[in-house]
Amino acid sequence: MKKNGKFRVHPTPAFETCFEEAQSTRLFMVQETGPTKFVIENDEQQKFKVELGNTLKCSCGGGIEEHCIHTVYSFV
Repeated sequence: MKKNGKFRVHPTPAFETCFEEAQSTRLFMVQETGPTKFVIENDEQQKFKVELGNTLKCSCGGGIEEHCIHTVYSFV
């Protein structure tokens, strides 16, 4: 699988912010709909569909240009 975009040596400030948020927010992985597809739920019972792969997708609208909290949580 070929990666879209260039490899980053260091994380961006936006990624570091999402990473810290993912560690401090209460999220649950409630379903695995495929090998790289997940449903994440927050403590307010809102569900988000996440797809990891060559491109990132999240139903929150994030994860397109940079990671969102849900894509980061899926990796961790």
